[in-house]
Order: sequence, then structure tokens, then C-alpha cells
Amino acid sequence: MEGPYLVELSRQAAGFRLECIHAGLRRRTVDDALVEVRPFAESLLAAADATLRMCEERWWWSSDTDTLKGAAAVLREEVKKLLA
Repeated sequence: MEGPYLVELSRQAAGFRLECIHAGLRRRTVDDALVEVRPFAESLLAAADATLRMCEERWWWSSDTDTLKGAAAVLREEVKKLLA
């Protein structure tokens, strides 16, 4: 793969704007989308949980999985605040 790639997330009135970026020698937007907060957050948390389960089952735990676990917990709390 030719990278690096990243996704930038910004809050918009109607939800979140996701901007998919190729950040190589020249930074350029590859695609972007406006998504609703709840379905996006639920999907992101489901993917994080599945990844953490798989890492735990395979004994792949590391500082990266610790970081993901902490970030998922923070996201859960932020989503509760946003949707309250």
C-alpha cells in the first residue's frame, strides 16, 4: 500500500464529516462523507470491540490494544454526553 492514509473527523450540525486523506508527499482528500453520530459511533465501537476480542483470543495484547481499549471507553462516554 502506498500511504500514509488517515481519516479526519469534524463535528457538523447534522453529524460528523469524515474526510479520507492520502497524506503522502502531497496531501489530498480521496473521499468525504457526512454521517450521523449514533450509527457512526455504534459502528466504530463495534469494530473496536471485535478487534479487542480477537486480539485477546489470540494473545496479541500490546500497548496498541491498551490504547484502543482506552480510546473506546472515552468514546463511549462522549457518545453518552452527545446523545443525552
